[in-house]
Amino acid sequence: MSSFIKTIYFYLLSFIFTTCLYLISFHLPFFAEQKIIFYRGIMLLILIIFISTPFVYLFARSLHLPGEIAFLIQTTTISLNLCFFVLFPVTFDRSVTMFLLNTLNQSSYTERGLEEKFINDYVISQKAIKRRIEEQSIIGFAKDDNKLELSSKAKTFLKISDIINKIYSVK
Repeated sequence: MSSFIKTIYFYLLSFIFTTCLYLISFHLPFFAEQKIIFYRGIMLLILIIFISTPFVYLFARSLHLPGEIAFLIQTTTISLNLCFFVLFPVTFDRSVTMFLLNTLNQSSYTERGLEEKFINDYVISQKAIKRRIEEQSIIGFAKDDNKLELSSKAKTFLKISDIINKIYSVK
């Protein structure tokens, strides 16, 4: 087997192995107490990388590939899994659009009916505001002394997000 084919084979199998472990980990009780899906996903990804890296390294060595290649595939695997995780599950968990699409998938509504369904089911029943306040409190963005206020950490975050919005011309 040529070196190029071995390398492709190694990359593909190592990526599949680590990604499968990562996806399986979501169905196990690891970090189940973490209610913010983004943080749980990051913690699981770190855990799985630590668990899988020795196996990936040994696999590289068994194919007579340099050990450094294990670092490269693990870095690529982290990047691709993190991008996919943030782009889809995290966005879906927080997305008004996904709620509306799923609601319309079950039945048709007038605009006013959909608005009422959104307020009753998403905002009130799912306690959307309370959940977001709790999340912001956990990450240190909001303080509650009978009145919600932004922390200095949150204000700094908003300044950074304004800069990023300007760079990408987001309004």
